[in-house]
Amino acid sequence: MNEISNKYSQFQKVALVIASLGLAVFVILTALGAHALKEVLEDTNNNRVFSAATRHLMLGSLGIFLMVIVSQFFSIYAKTPLLLMLLGLLFFSVNLLIYFFLKINGITLSFLGILAPVGGAMFVAAWTWFGILIAKSKN
Repeated sequence: MNEISNKYSQFQKVALVIASLGLAVFVILTALGAHALKEVLEDTNNNRVFSAATRHLMLGSLGIFLMVIVSQFFSIYAKTPLLLMLLGLLFFSVNLLIYFFLKINGITLSFLGILAPVGGAMFVAAWTWFGILIAKSKN
């Protein structure tokens, strides 16, 4: 490993563990949606929220894997984009899942829905920052 990757390999490892757990939760949630939540998801709004949350959980988790692999290839220090991806997962996917499960149990906390765009903006910032790092790399 080169000097750059040694500086943040522990952070990368934590990010990959979180991403792995995110993918495991994605599989569990989609199975839950196909079976136990089938009736709840017949409601269009419930389905929209649940689908967006689980889809972005999967895409964000896979994105973290991709960022770690590509950052090693280009020898770039991608801690900030990875952190933005992790925060994006929290503010978008986890937030919407909390909103969804509270809502189907009769609890509505409207402010949770407002936080989702913050997570989406973090995803956009992460990918933009990462692209800039790749463009500036010497590889």
